[in-house]
Amino acid sequence: MSLVQREDLTQQESQERNRREREVRRLAYQLREGRVAELGLGFALRTLDPGVVVDELRRPRRFGARCRHHAVLVTGIDERAAWTILAAAELGSIRRRLERDGLLATGVARSGVRVLPLHRRRAGFGHAPATGKASVAGTDGATHSDLAEAA
Repeated sequence: MSLVQREDLTQQESQERNRREREVRRLAYQLREGRVAELGLGFALRTLDPGVVVDELRRPRRFGARCRHHAVLVTGIDERAAWTILAAAELGSIRRRLERDGLLATGVARSGVRVLPLHRRRAGFGHAPATGKASVAGTDGATHSDLAEAA
């Protein structure tokens, strides 16, 4: 295969990928605008590995773009549809569905420490204890009221 033939093949692959990207973007837009993406979440989560979806949710920035990228790369029709549905659905509805199906841990963990939903976690702060008082990392479990009394 000559260099010119290889460049033509690469250009054809690039054009095909761009076509698939436009198709996925258009379909995701239609699903979102029609407010029907959430109806397909059950199918999407059954088709894809929920662990992969949870890993993608842990990085919420550009979630839709990453899902569209996955949809372009996969070869199976069902997987492409599932990633497209996730790209169109709102993050909150995906999290609620995962929590409802028991695939995303929230509530009180076995250790007695409250586990916050993914979107409520903040760097530098500990989880709220089961007593309902908020704790701050680095204060050895002292609550805000304890810190105020010490001041």
